[in-house]
Amino acid sequence: MESLRGICLFLFSEAHLDDLSKSNEYYRNEDLTLMEQYVNNNYICRDHIYKKINFLLATPTEAYNSHDFAAQENYLKDPVDYINNLLNTEDNEYLNLIKPLFDIPILDLSEFNIENLPEDLKNKLGNIKDIKTLSDIIKLLPNFGFSLTDPKAFRNHQKHLASFIDRDSYSYDKCLFDFDQKMKETGFQKSFMDLVDMIASGSDKDDLYTNFINTYVGLETFGVTEEKTGKKRKVKANSYMDLYHDAAHAFFASFTDYFITDDKGVQVKSFITYKLLGIKTQVLSSKDFIGRACLLLKNEDDLNSFKLGLKHSLKTGLVVDNYIFSKRQIVQSLYPFFNYFDRVQVELDEMTIQLFRSRDNRNGIMYAELQLLIDKCTKAFGSSNEIINRESLTELSKYEKGQIIRSWGDKSNLIQISWEVNSFDEEIIVLGLKF
Repeated sequence: MESLRGICLFLFSEAHLDDLSKSNEYYRNEDLTLMEQYVNNNYICRDHIYKKINFLLATPTEAYNSHDFAAQENYLKDPVDYINNLLNTEDNEYLNLIKPLFDIPILDLSEFNIENLPEDLKNKLGNIKDIKTLSDIIKLLPNFGFSLTDPKAFRNHQKHLASFIDRDSYSYDKCLFDFDQKMKETGFQKSFMDLVDMIASGSDKDDLYTNFINTYVGLETFGVTEEKTGKKRKVKANSYMDLYHDAAHAFFASFTDYFITDDKGVQVKSFITYKLLGIKTQVLSSKDFIGRACLLLKNEDDLNSFKLGLKHSLKTGLVVDNYIFSKRQIVQSLYPFFNYFDRVQVELDEMTIQLFRSRDNRNGIMYAELQLLIDKCTKAFGSSNEIINRESLTELSKYEKGQIIRSWGDKSNLIQISWEVNSFDEEIIVLGLKF
């Protein structure tokens, strides 16, 4: 990590803060300070109200202090009491707007017949006919928070499932990625992804975060995977919340190139989830990461390697798009220039070359990416034509799409870096060359 600090970006997320919320304050502050040495203020989080991913400029300590982890803990201890106290707060106009929502009739279960259900389930749902509102549902969930955090509750679920469905007939251990369709042949009678889709409702069906979390947690919930630990390989004592926190780490890592973890169970479930959802993030152990770091360090370009690499890629690279009428070609480069650009677009009529990065830019580009690339180009090509000091990340926000941010060389041999928007309406960083 020390060797890569100047050529890669390390991010932290709200999942890291969740982990540290259980720590002793002294050690937590020590960890937050240590994290900042590597992640700086590159913070990724989710706005859970507007269902939006944000890349914010906040140090680990600043981000941690912006969360109310005590409220989260109190909710899990007793959600009914917490919500009641919240809604009964006097002189709070916003909470008074929320309170009526809990009293809206949402269900009519008066005709629901529970006689054919198993006895233990029948006892739990004995008063289900009394449910009329959301408040009624919440009141039927005693110890709800405890069941989320208790590993025994999740283990009981696993045992109950194993009593009538044989996971060996569809597990990832036995069937690899065929497990999705193999589940149709069991008592589930649906594919894994169909089951995941059934869990989400309403607008959540189109929410990336919800789908990711449900897919990841569902792998263990439905028995596709089964985490084991120790020399005797006993089933690991996970709770629902343990799985949720692991899934959150994997989700936020899906916006990066590499997710590094030495937890075997997390490695497997992250790898499967990424494949199912078409996410390109690679899952690495710390040992894998050390090996990859050596390759990343060797891929850092100077002027000579940049010229040779570009010439070789144009000559032997795979042509992924060929526009005959506009005389344009897009080539997959043989290696990522500056550990970033992996596509080369050649405009034969205009005698220009553009380097960009192919990926699913769901949330645009981080200013830290742009700053890092400017630094790399300055190191390879020398001082830029613009007489300007190194700008802060917030100062980089002043540049508009299509505006040249830095340039090197002269009119006959010009290199430029800019923000652009591609044909898929995705924001990208482009390194352009004019000859």
